[in-house]
Amino acid sequence: MNIVKKTLNKIVGKTIKVLLKVYKPERENQQAVVKTDLGNVLVNFPKEGGMQSWIPGHDFPFPGVPDNKIVETISIIKKMFPIIYKWAWITMRDKLPQYLIPQSQDGAIGLVDPIKYSKPVRELHRAFTKIRAKEGEKEMQGKWTEMRDILCLFFEYDDAYRFRLMEAIQELDKSQFEFDENDAYWAGWKWRFFFNDPKIKEMREKYSIPWTNVEEEKK
Repeated sequence: MNIVKKTLNKIVGKTIKVLLKVYKPERENQQAVVKTDLGNVLVNFPKEGGMQSWIPGHDFPFPGVPDNKIVETISIIKKMFPIIYKWAWITMRDKLPQYLIPQSQDGAIGLVDPIKYSKPVRELHRAFTKIRAKEGEKEMQGKWTEMRDILCLFFEYDDAYRFRLMEAIQELDKSQFEFDENDAYWAGWKWRFFFNDPKIKEMREKYSIPWTNVEEEKK
C-alpha cells in the first residue's frame, strides 16, 4: 500500500507541476474586473509586474487600482503626522542642545537647523524641502514639512537605521522612478503641483489637462 501511495503522490506531484508550467503564462496576462468607487474597473497584470486599471474616459491605464476607500484608510495614518510632529517638537526642544534648535519654526528650516544634520540626512532634508516648494497648497506644504522633520530626526538620531537607509538608497535603481507615458499622464492631473518632467508638461498640453502653474501663481 505504501508503494502505491508513494507512486500516486509522485504522479499527482508531477501532474501539478506540469499544469502550473502551462498555466503560468496565462496568469501573467490575466484580467479582472475590480469594483471601486469609480465603478467597475478592468484591471490587467503586465508581465513585468504591477497592475494597470483601465478607467472609462481616459486614454492611459492608471498604475495600480484607484479606490478612495483605501485612500481614506491611509489618510487616518497620515493624520497622525501633525500629532507626532507637535509631540516631537514639545519633547525634543527640552532634550536637544540649544545650539541645534533654530530660531524659526515657519517650516523653511524645521525642528533642527539642517546644517547640523549628517550628510545623508541633510540631503533628505534638501529633497523634501525642494518638493515642499513645488506645492501650491499650504496644507500640503505643511504635510511635507512634518514628514521631512520627523524622518530627519528619526534617521539622524537613530544611526542604526540611518546606515541601513544609506545602504538601501544605494540599492535603488533610479531608472525605475522615471516617468513613463502612463505615469506622466496621471501625474498631470495633480493640478497644484509643479513637475519638472517634460513628459508631464507634454501630456497636459496634448490632452488639455486642467492644472495650476504653481510658479506663475507665486508671482
